[in-house]
Amino acid sequence: MLTQDYSADKLVEFIDRAGNKGWIPKATISVMKSNSKRVLWSLDPLEREDVRTVDVEAAMRRFANLNPEVSPKSLRDYRSRLEKSLSLFIGYTDDPVAFQMPKARGEGKSVVTKSVTANRKSAMRPENRVTHNHVSRVLPPSPSAPSGLEYEFPLRPDLIVRVVNLPRDLKQAEAKRLAAFLHSIAEDFTP
Repeated sequence: MLTQDYSADKLVEFIDRAGNKGWIPKATISVMKSNSKRVLWSLDPLEREDVRTVDVEAAMRRFANLNPEVSPKSLRDYRSRLEKSLSLFIGYTDDPVAFQMPKARGEGKSVVTKSVTANRKSAMRPENRVTHNHVSRVLPPSPSAPSGLEYEFPLRPDLIVRVVNLPRDLKQAEAKRLAAFLHSIAEDFTP
């Protein structure tokens, strides 16, 4: 059985493949690849062997320290592109057969959570998407783009959760409230 290679080198190859296949616009590929390489190559070679273990926050902090000329806005862009690259690459490498590129914003409906199952045809129907004993909802596109930040978080190997509309100036107290809320809705919650 082949083992998957989650190295930074393979991530760069995946970004090139995504561009060659037309999965992502060429202009996006160029900046995604450049930004991902700049941040990941600021890490030690051992840290680049498995990008699933990369602490994005720590990597961005190190990158910012090594590149003080990069503005805070550019750092946010770098982080966003790196997170997107990691999310797509890990999703593809986990299961290339079931992998699907996410739709562009405003293109059809967006799915809040994604779960890959053995029966792909059945799993693609919104009414059959089950995650953590909750049915994922297919939401219509919002009438206006959210003003907050959007993150994809790999919760499990087969599940990426999108967190949308976080305030750009999120405070620790707010993050703690959000964490407490998530804790309270967990299936195995004990007060």
